[in-house]
Amino acid sequence: MRLFCLSRHRFLTLGYRKEDNSIEEKLEPTPKQLQALYRRCVAVSNLMQPINVVRMDERSKRIFVLIGDTIEVEIFPNGEVFVK
Repeated sequence: MRLFCLSRHRFLTLGYRKEDNSIEEKLEPTPKQLQALYRRCVAVSNLMQPINVVRMDERSKRIFVLIGDTIEVEIFPNGEVFVK
């Protein structure tokens, strides 16, 4: 599992150690994904909505964002945004 934290406009990638004590490779978002994520987070914070979850799927390389309790946002590697 890899998590992303948004803190003072910086994105941090957290890596975890495997059982054999080697460090897993870090999964990095694309520049287009970061730009789309930043724009969505600024828009959401301007509306005073909480951002509850930000996670990157390892298989599809999509960023998933849960805003409030109901709004789901997916950001594809090419920067396209899908809102549910």
